[in-house]
Amino acid sequence: MKIVTIGDQFVRHEIMGQEVLKHFPDAKVSGFDTGWPIDLSKSVYKGTDISEYDGTEEDVIEAAKDADYLVVDIAPVSKKVMEAIPNLKGIAVTRGGAVNINVEEATKKNIPVFNSPGRNLSAVAEFTVAAALAHLKNIPEANRRLKEGQWRSDYYSFENVGKEMSEIQVGVIGFGNIGQQVARMFHALGSKILVYDPFVPKKVIESKGYEYAEIDEICRKCNVITLHARVTEENVHMIGKKQIDAMTKETLLINTARAPLVDMDALYEALEAGRIGGAALDVFDDEPLKKDSRYYKLDNLTMTPHIGGASLATIKRAVNMAISDLAAYDQGKETKYCLNKEVIKK
Repeated sequence: MKIVTIGDQFVRHEIMGQEVLKHFPDAKVSGFDTGWPIDLSKSVYKGTDISEYDGTEEDVIEAAKDADYLVVDIAPVSKKVMEAIPNLKGIAVTRGGAVNINVEEATKKNIPVFNSPGRNLSAVAEFTVAAALAHLKNIPEANRRLKEGQWRSDYYSFENVGKEMSEIQVGVIGFGNIGQQVARMFHALGSKILVYDPFVPKKVIESKGYEYAEIDEICRKCNVITLHARVTEENVHMIGKKQIDAMTKETLLINTARAPLVDMDALYEALEAGRIGGAALDVFDDEPLKKDSRYYKLDNLTMTPHIGGASLATIKRAVNMAISDLAAYDQGKETKYCLNKEVIKK
């Protein structure tokens, strides 16, 4: 049996290979790493039938043309790739959203696809809470001013001190694995939680001690609004000009999900005019940001280069989840993380 692992500079193929050999000790394992996130020259946001991938189809085909199983992180596994690997019996992808895999085509070919849902939920949740705390305590701004030689004692004044976590309302938009973890962490710190998710019953949200609210209500009431939804055709710009205009000078908007959820032009205008308290963005409409990006000049914007989900635990969890499920399938056992279970039922 041949298993090919294609990692990158985050989830390395060697780590994948080590996990593979725990479950397939007799397998012939080979692979390589793409350049992401260090070298973005081969990164593609939107391809023909897949998206958000790194590396070329040709490189994947060359490495895996005689593979039985394929393990990838963000390498492309398109229709073209699958057609060039005639013996392919299964695919493991070490990420939650398998947008770099043509799952529809895999289903047509009776190839099961196993993923790692919630692999980075703890990392993203911790990042979100950290961003809120940093903003409420004026940490990014105070750090910037101090490095400029300004000892800003006025951050201790009545007008400038922030609220404590027990005094704020947090709006969580998207109540999947990450959204639920974020809500739990803020709630543990004493914050009141408002939740919007059209796919989760109101009684489920209320059973956890949270309040269900529509997006517009969250934008009016909450001190912190954090986004944890996947992008669909229906929710692009779910935070639009109307919603941003409803926010106040005490509102912090955090986006660690995807930029299209927010009307970035409307957000920029509100930040530039000082109409809202601030924003913490880990995702942008054009990544990586260009050197002359308009965002750099906004003092009330905290920016990070799409690193919210990064942690060593994320890597280990992702590799274990996807590959152990692939092994369960190979052994005829029940699987947990198959994206196209109809293939297995056949």
